[in-house]
Amino acid sequence: MPDASWWDAQYQALAGVDPKALFGAWARRSAQTVEALGGRLDVPYGPTPAETLDVFMPSSGTPVQEVLVFFHGGFWRGSDKALHRFIAPAFTAAGAAVVLPNYALCPAVTIGTILEQAAAALRWVEAQAAAWGSPGPVRITVAGHSAGGHLAAMLGVQQPARVFSLSGLHDLQPLMQVPFLHDDLQLSAETARAWSPAVHRPAAGTVVHAVVGGAESGEFQRQTQLLRDAWGEPAVPVVGICPDAGHFAVVEALADPAHEVHRACRLLMARALASVPASSNP
Repeated sequence: MPDASWWDAQYQALAGVDPKALFGAWARRSAQTVEALGGRLDVPYGPTPAETLDVFMPSSGTPVQEVLVFFHGGFWRGSDKALHRFIAPAFTAAGAAVVLPNYALCPAVTIGTILEQAAAALRWVEAQAAAWGSPGPVRITVAGHSAGGHLAAMLGVQQPARVFSLSGLHDLQPLMQVPFLHDDLQLSAETARAWSPAVHRPAAGTVVHAVVGGAESGEFQRQTQLLRDAWGEPAVPVVGICPDAGHFAVVEALADPAHEVHRACRLLMARALASVPASSNP
């Protein structure tokens, strides 16, 4: 078995990154997004202070046919939707609404509670979306990065969904071996398995596009391929590697309308839910 230092290195996404520079740039771009688009910020979707979301709409008068719900990463213990507002302009320019939920963080709550909050955020969007759109149904796509990819995939277990998982963590069981996560996540063998998308069947009709950076660790790349292996190609028709991209570069690629990662997400948003049976448990 690999030792503790190997596990830390595999999941230490900030290795080789200057967090102050990276997240400072994201904060500036996100502030520019609010200045340009306005948006409804910090809208409650649940009873606790953490349960708020941001909504960015396309230009006035544009009928909404698609909604992107994006869950931020941070290993369920850090980060914030406010840093990720810069994702919105590329999608609103194409006529889509963008919703960025926050959620409570470990160790104040468990991942199980976060999953409940993610489901509540999606219910809020489903209830609101009919009023945003033109006649006919509004297509909702659930996306997320890293821990957010895990939340998006688990929503695809609970109900039919379009899921776009960026560097998603689809099996929590290996995270029990990662020393820097142990105290905050407090996973047990039982909960790690129960909260792992790859252990469960996707809901019938769920379709997933999963992308990972080519410069990410072997474990992050394995986590992406794992969902295809567990759920099968009909449910996970796209498994892509973004060449030379690190863990955070894939988020920037999502926000770039000229990038293949953004185009892959837009393709998923436009498609119908799959008419395929759910995959078997591994």
